[in-house]
Amino acid sequence: MDLAEADARCSSHHAARFILAVWSKNGESNETPFDAIAALTVWDEEHRTAFLAWASKPWFD
Repeated sequence: MDLAEADARCSSHHAARFILAVWSKNGESNETPFDAIAALTVWDEEHRTAFLAWASKPWFD
């Protein structure tokens, strides 16, 4: 696995954790919790922009 593949996998894991955190009714799960700072460090500009747009006005607001 090269570095690009490792980054893509890491990025995908953060995206999945974010979806699970939003989807979870009680905000808890048995998985590693979503870490926005860690996710923002590995996501590309398109994903950072999408997350920040959601975070500035989340669906439950």
